[in-house]
Amino acid sequence: SETAGERPGRRRYLAYSGVLTNMIPPHYQASTWISAALLHLVAMALVTDRILVLPPVFYKDEYFASYEWTDLQHVRRLVEWREASFLYNPRTQFSADTSFARAEFSDTHVLLASIDAETGGLTQVESYANAIPPVDEGGSPPREKIHDHRMNMWAALTGSATLRDADVVYVGFDDRFELYEEICWYRKNPACQGAGQADPTLAVLYDALSFCEIRDGYLAKERKEKRFKPTYDCKSRTDMFRDVRLMQKERAEKKAEERKAEKEGLGG
Repeated sequence: SETAGERPGRRRYLAYSGVLTNMIPPHYQASTWISAALLHLVAMALVTDRILVLPPVFYKDEYFASYEWTDLQHVRRLVEWREASFLYNPRTQFSADTSFARAEFSDTHVLLASIDAETGGLTQVESYANAIPPVDEGGSPPREKIHDHRMNMWAALTGSATLRDADVVYVGFDDRFELYEEICWYRKNPACQGAGQADPTLAVLYDALSFCEIRDGYLAKERKEKRFKPTYDCKSRTDMFRDVRLMQKERAEKKAEERKAEKEGLGG
């Protein structure tokens, strides 16, 4: 069992509020938005020195575990993590003085509040403007403005006494929240640093992590047959695809050598 909110040296947690999904345009069913949200959550746990409680994900009418989206072997090098059900697990014990808080983020504001442990209501609510300047249609804000916006988000998490003193912080993203870091998943070059409008700090973090394509053929086939396998996780699939690509490359090279030898034989 694990005790939350135990003093001294208490463990502190950061969790997403609810299921990670986006059901409203322009980000409806966008896997890149969900991946970028997971990137933000890792960053927030890292900045606040908290244990990350990974959220369940709802995408295209199916529920997924976060470990199907990102390689947890990479995550654990940066932050500690717990499974999605951790805070609701009967074995997780909360001390009487465990405190909870909430933070909501959007393109225009930051909302911070304490959570009443008995009623679940919000108290000590604070709201701050945090707007990314608007741009022309089809354009993007300057990268430095996006960075300022992200820095203000992290400053709210670390600078607010309400959040800083809470044992468990729940965070949420507005459905229309523009996660410009999505561009990291659009690039053919796997490195995200220097990519378009991605925040430079988050771009570095992206390059330190590993994400999976959630709709790859292997996973879709396995899920359609309603079979659960340990190889659902992102790391196993990444390793498997790397081995398959290596095997395909070796076969192609062998065939090329055979054709070359055949031509030389004919020429002789």
